[in-house]
Amino acid sequence: MPLFVDTNAIVAHQYERASRHEEIRPVIQAIGTNDLPYYPLVTNQYVLDEVVSLLLSHAGARIAHQVLERILETDTFRVLDVEPSLADRAIEQFRAYDDQSISLTDHLIGVQARDYEIDHILTYDDGFQTLGFTALPHE
Repeated sequence: MPLFVDTNAIVAHQYERASRHEEIRPVIQAIGTNDLPYYPLVTNQYVLDEVVSLLLSHAGARIAHQVLERILETDTFRVLDVEPSLADRAIEQFRAYDDQSISLTDHLIGVQARDYEIDHILTYDDGFQTLGFTALPHE
């Protein structure tokens, strides 16, 4: 069963100085086991853009480049393309949730996860529950 991974979970795992780094490590280590039988880890181009942008501003270019290469070179992650029609559907959903503080990227993840029949998101954002997904790790 695939698991969609959000920006904040990737940054927390990949950047040792992130506030939740120690918290996410055992979660990532448990993925693919009986405790968390998720595989592959799925993300998309928008998430990668956010990860790189955050790391550039908080950790510097070297770390941002290293993390991007690790994600792109591993068999663990599958990076999904974002087609224009998908972005259009995410924008429609963003507009429909105009009373919520859910980012456009999170809406895009939600639309894409539904397309791939993925119902669990590795994230620290609350908005995914509002969109009908199960967020991991459970707090």
